[in-house]
Amino acid sequence: MIVSYTVAWPGKRTLTERIALRMTDAAGEWWVDQREDVADSDLTAPEHPALSALSRVVR
Repeated sequence: MIVSYTVAWPGKRTLTERIALRMTDAAGEWWVDQREDVADSDLTAPEHPALSALSRVVR
């Protein structure tokens, strides 16, 4: 799942952030198992952008 939000302040540049979330079901409640920022390169990945962000190795 990708969650996005946009922030616009007067006199400043508009900023849009995208976050990929891996959700797990534990006894009927949903929990965030993994959270990664979505890079512009993830949006053009041949697979799903969320999968690209969540599978990226951070060094």
